[in-house]
This record gives sequence, C-alpha cells and structure tokens, in this order.
Amino acid sequence: MSVHQIPSHFSTRRVDVVVTHPVHQHAYETAAAAQDAGLLREFVTAFYARSDTAAGLRASRLLPRGFRETLRRYLSRRHHPDLDGRLVTTMSWRQLAAVAGRHPALARVADGVLGSGWFERGFDRAVARRLRLDRATPPAIVHAFEGAALETLKAARSRGSKTVLDVPSAHEQLRAVTAAEGARVDHFDTRRVQEERRWADYLFAPSVIVERCLLEHGASPETIVVIPLGVDPTRFSPATDRVRGGLFRFLYAGAIAPQKGIRYLLDAWRAMDLRDAELVLVGPLGRGGEELLRDMPVGCRWVGAVGKSEVDRWFKAADALVLPSLSDSWGLVVAEGLACGLPVVTTEACGFPVEDGIQGYVVPPRDAAVLGAAMRSLHDAPDHAAAMGVAGRELILANYTWAHYRRRIQAAYEAIFVGSNVTVAVASVDAAELRSCG
Repeated sequence: MSVHQIPSHFSTRRVDVVVTHPVHQHAYETAAAAQDAGLLREFVTAFYARSDTAAGLRASRLLPRGFRETLRRYLSRRHHPDLDGRLVTTMSWRQLAAVAGRHPALARVADGVLGSGWFERGFDRAVARRLRLDRATPPAIVHAFEGAALETLKAARSRGSKTVLDVPSAHEQLRAVTAAEGARVDHFDTRRVQEERRWADYLFAPSVIVERCLLEHGASPETIVVIPLGVDPTRFSPATDRVRGGLFRFLYAGAIAPQKGIRYLLDAWRAMDLRDAELVLVGPLGRGGEELLRDMPVGCRWVGAVGKSEVDRWFKAADALVLPSLSDSWGLVVAEGLACGLPVVTTEACGFPVEDGIQGYVVPPRDAAVLGAAMRSLHDAPDHAAAMGVAGRELILANYTWAHYRRRIQAAYEAIFVGSNVTVAVASVDAAELRSCG
C-alpha cells in the first residue's frame, strides 16, 4: 500500500486528530500518518518551515552572529516533505525561544532560572489554552508527547476528546541508570511525567522496554499500545562505494554521555587493542561527556556533533555499528545502522528488537568484556559481519520503515474511534500489507 493511499476503512467517515509536539521527535511522521488517512485536523508545534527558509533567514539578522548558523540548521530540520503546511499550526511567539533554547549556554541559564523543561511546559499551556478556546467541534483524538502534554491532555479530556500520550522514553529506568553512573538527569520532572500518564486514555510506547517500565510504575496494561518507530530506507541505505579491506571501522552515533555506556565501550576498545580497526564516535557532548573522553584510547576518535542531514554518511563509511546503551527506549541509530546494511552490537537495554547472532550481537549492559568479544567477532569475520548487515537491512524493509509506522498509527486511530481493542488492531495489521509498505 502506498503511504499516500487512504485505507478503505477510512473512506466513509472522517476522524479529526490533533497531533502536538513542541519540536518534532517522530511527531512529523505521526502527523503524516494521520494526514495520509485524511484524519489530521492540525499538527501543532512551536516552529515549522512550511515552504522555504527565506523569512527565517531574514529574521536571523536580528540575532547575534553566533546564533545565525544555529537558526539555519534549525530551520532545515523543521520541515517534512509529506506534510501539508496548511495543516500545521505554529506558536509563533515561541519561535525565537525554540531556537535560543537549543543553544547550550542559553539553555543552561534558562533551566537554572525557570527550571528544566520550561520550554515544553510553556508550549503545553499554550496548546491547552488553544484547545479550550476553540469553538469548533472538539477533535476526536488529541495525540500529545511526553513532557509537553499535561495541560493539553486535561483540556482535551474536558472537551470529550480521546487522549493519547506518546511515551518515547523509559523515563524512570533512564533516570535510575543515569544516577547509577554518577550523572544527573534534570529534564522533565518525574511526577509531572507520571501525572501525564494518568490523563491519557492510551499510552503509545515504541518498544517492550518502555512498556515494561510503564507497567512497573503503575500504568494500566489495557492503556499501553506498543507501536515501533521506523526509519527512512531510501536515505539510510547501504553504501555503493565503500571500499572494504582497509581499517575495519566501528561507529558509535549518539550523545557522549554516561547512560549511553560510553565508559564500557572505551574499556572494551582498550582491551581489544586492534591495530587494523578504528572506533569513531559521532555525537554531541552530553552531561559528563567531556570527562568520558578525557583519556581516549588509541584508535578512537570523536568527530563531535553532526547535523541530522549528514549523519547518514557516517553510517555509510562504517563496517559495524555499536550502541552499548544502559537504557534506550528504541535505539533509532540501531534501525538506521541496520537500514544501511551494518551489523550491530547493542545491549539488552536497547529497545530495538535485534536478533542475537542474526543481525548482530546483543550483550548485557555494563559488561566491557562481552561487548569487546562481540565487536572482535565482527572484526575477525568480515564476511559474516556483512551477511548480518544484509539480514538487518531485510528486517528493516520487512517491518520497520516509516511507512510501517504510519500504517500502525492509522490502525490505532481507527480502533480508538470505533472503541475496539487498540493493541489487537495494531497487532493484526496484515503482515503482507506491512511488507508492501517498505
């Protein structure tokens, strides 16, 4: 089924869905799913570049020079080619705050004065006000995202809408493992996150890891719906010009932070002592990241933060991906690596369903010895590693593209509308139809 084809069961009625997210995460794909089925009333966000960036670039002249490139990058990421800009509502007075809040120095100052999550809370209040003042027929479904949803969900409930909370993180688990590593997580208050869940009729989780976390912290099983995320297999695809036979390149992509297992990855790399391989770390410094990189072993290099528009080239220049996360609700980079035909080494704490020994290796978190052994296995058997990469690409095409995600979201919305079991509806989406989406 084409991602733009409206499913037949939506053809005789219209369901109004409002999707709201202050930035984007995977919300652009959520909104596109609703739009594809003719269900999207509006996508509400802080900023969206509808057609071009000219106005934003003109506005950048009003900012200090240091922010101009930040704004240009921001604009380029705030657009989705499949979304009808006429269905996107922006909170225009928050646009500058949205940009400035991404700047590390300003973010630290603002967090110190206003508290962490200040931008998300302000956006949440603005959306709630919009919902309450809207004189139109209330939307059938309001779909908001964790951390910026509490007042939105309350307002939606007060008007009789069904409420969906997208839960992209195993919040309590992430905080626990981060604290255990001696770092501090200060984004989103746990009590607020848990209250958001109580105002949601449905909790959409990307993996069984998030589902387990929700259950352990009081969520009702009947409210949880597991809907895996996806990846763009056209952008993330195997390299056509990669020359093998030189250095075997392991890639880590993500924030340089304790909860990502960087310490154990570097310990494993030291112990391996490979002379014909390198470890490339791609990603921004998180809290505690600078200390982790203070004594990098030989054969390891950090290239810093890379824009989302160019990260795929690092996958295409690698032979294997490693993500030793201590808590990762989905592990989007794993999906991206598999789509690029890379074998992966990840941990049992990663939400993406890698089959151990098929698409790569799954190891216990915090075990540098086992992690290193798995990496060495790929290095020592490059042909077998390449075959695992082929299997990974096949897995993505069969089940985990964004087209698959959209179809599952549509099935969930339909079930909510008719009052049937949402989990069953998502699980029963025809497997052959899903494969055709890829």
